[in-house]
Amino acid sequence: MKLFFLVLLATLFSELSSQTLAANPNPFVKRTLITYNLVNADTVTLLVYSSLGSVVATVHSNTPMQAGNYSDSLSMDNHSDGVYFVFLKSKKGCQQTIKILKTYQTAIEELLFDSELNVNPNPANEVLNIQSSLRGEINIRIYSVSGQLRYEASLRKFSGKHPIDVSDWEREIYFVEMRNETGSAKRKIILK
Repeated sequence: MKLFFLVLLATLFSELSSQTLAANPNPFVKRTLITYNLVNADTVTLLVYSSLGSVVATVHSNTPMQAGNYSDSLSMDNHSDGVYFVFLKSKKGCQQTIKILKTYQTAIEELLFDSELNVNPNPANEVLNIQSSLRGEINIRIYSVSGQLRYEASLRKFSGKHPIDVSDWEREIYFVEMRNETGSAKRKIILK
């Protein structure tokens, strides 16, 4: 019987320690991308609470999901600036909470068009991941704060993620611009 409980505790601990919940960008202006990993198939509830404890958004409510990596775009356009809490709960008992900050246009990232563009990590150090819901032929340009073109890529079949090695770039502010035939988006990034 003791062995059964030790195995059960070890299984729960490994599931809990392997699950990750993150928001990027954070702080954000209008939208942030909530990412998490499920080690095993589970039923998931993902809620956003205000600092007063009220549920302000339900991303998932008792949704059956397979094991894997997930990302959900969280739009907070109609909510005031402030601190919010993202709560992930699985039916198997795992729970995680992170704090997110919705702020005015002075955040690290500013959405200039309706197209979704996520750049992470931000601040970056070695690799910068460009992620977007845009598909097809994509043009990516990165400019230094002085306006110098630092990086350019034309991707014929963009599948949603493009890593860029920035390990030898100057540590400063840059601007990422992503375009396709239907729209474009820009972001500020910081290399540290």
